[in-house]
Amino acid sequence: MTRRMHAALPLLLALPLVAQDTSWLHLVARLDLRTARVAAADISADGTTVVAVDDQRTITVYNVDPWRRLRGFAVAGKADVDDVRITGDGTQVVVLMASWEPVRQLVYRLADGAPVEGDAPSLADIDATPPPELEQSCPERPTHLRAALDHRTAVFRTPGRLGVWRAGTVRWLGNSPAVDDFAVSGDGNHVVVARPTGVEVLAVAGGDPWRLPLGFAPDVAVATIGKRGGFVCVDREFVVVGDAVLRREVLRVPVSKLGLQWDHVQFVAAADDGLQLAVTAWSSASNEPASWRIDLGSGAVQVLPTARKALFWGDDGWLLLDGAPGVCGVVLEPKWIWMPRQGERAAWRPDMWHANGVLVPGRKELVYLAVDLQAKEPHGELRRCSAGDGAVLARRAMAEPWIEGLAFVSGHLVVGSHGDTDVVELRDVEDFAVEATAQAPRTSYGRATFRTAAHAPRIAFQVGDELEVYEVKLPQRTAR
Repeated sequence: MTRRMHAALPLLLALPLVAQDTSWLHLVARLDLRTARVAAADISADGTTVVAVDDQRTITVYNVDPWRRLRGFAVAGKADVDDVRITGDGTQVVVLMASWEPVRQLVYRLADGAPVEGDAPSLADIDATPPPELEQSCPERPTHLRAALDHRTAVFRTPGRLGVWRAGTVRWLGNSPAVDDFAVSGDGNHVVVARPTGVEVLAVAGGDPWRLPLGFAPDVAVATIGKRGGFVCVDREFVVVGDAVLRREVLRVPVSKLGLQWDHVQFVAAADDGLQLAVTAWSSASNEPASWRIDLGSGAVQVLPTARKALFWGDDGWLLLDGAPGVCGVVLEPKWIWMPRQGERAAWRPDMWHANGVLVPGRKELVYLAVDLQAKEPHGELRRCSAGDGAVLARRAMAEPWIEGLAFVSGHLVVGSHGDTDVVELRDVEDFAVEATAQAPRTSYGRATFRTAAHAPRIAFQVGDELEVYEVKLPQRTAR
């Protein structure tokens, strides 16, 4: 399983739906996930400013501490860009062109992007001395580096991407179109995408993405809240509650103000009001994950039992899944923990090989794939259980001892199966009877990930560099 899991565990399928038995799925939109590739970057001598130029000829200026985008402007002409530099006095940006271009450089004012005419300014030599601890804290070995005079900030290149290093923390600049995670808004009209470079909100109806300014962090976790476009995102420095419909922040709380400190966020779950959160994150100090319940309204923080595999919010409490990592993704000593709003917590151990499961909406129940080890040949078994004690309320045998994910949409269970043929299934929640299927054949991309909307009949699949959003039309035979 992937490291990031929240709300519904990652649903990994074997790529996009084809036109076989897909009467229950109707394509609504394809959203482009491709981003501009950052080609070069530089840092000011005092370490306060970073400039980056991408393959769409856009220069972006960032403030380093606190990290935020200041402005952007276009590079004139069509000449191939080779590099970008900040002058020694920190007032101008020099764009260096490829050696074969007749115009070798263009100069712009850093403050507003206005072109600067006249003689080319002189550029200081590049300091490639790594700041102390950079190689120890950077997840990838730098191949090129430019350091500031403060010995605590630098821009660097690794194979495939560019980053900024600041006193032990890395912030990526967007060379990769990678998606760490995504979530569908409650109404199914927006998708919140977490990248190594921050958070983007995409409208299913189309239009430019809304990019949120977050902290200086290498990763971020997201969860959607409420029945419309609410969402929560958490990184190393901030907890942000946003409204995708209005494209604005509702609340921004520094993690330090909560009395907490972490280095890498694993996942987050949130109540519908967005003020009650559960977070699992890693701290380099302890070198292990921990989980907290956070009340953004009062600032109260409660230490939770560690949930290394999943967090769920339900109407009546929180559901946590813990377990140690094993070989080939097997979870060792898995344990479900139910923490009701009123009463004592309860814990029980499932018959589980791989971390999986989903909380049944509006009930104190969960569905997960168990493994029947008592049978002659171990096989999978879908189980609907009481969240508090694991009492089995419904079960159905499965051909394989694993599945690729579970979620709910419009009151029906969505099951990603794995076997000779890869399918996504719509099942009845009471007895797990199959109501509809759709073929999902493998392709060269590998496996697709999908998420469902909590309050709308929509599913979004990540298919390579696109998100495919589908409307769910329940088959007539399953209408209630």
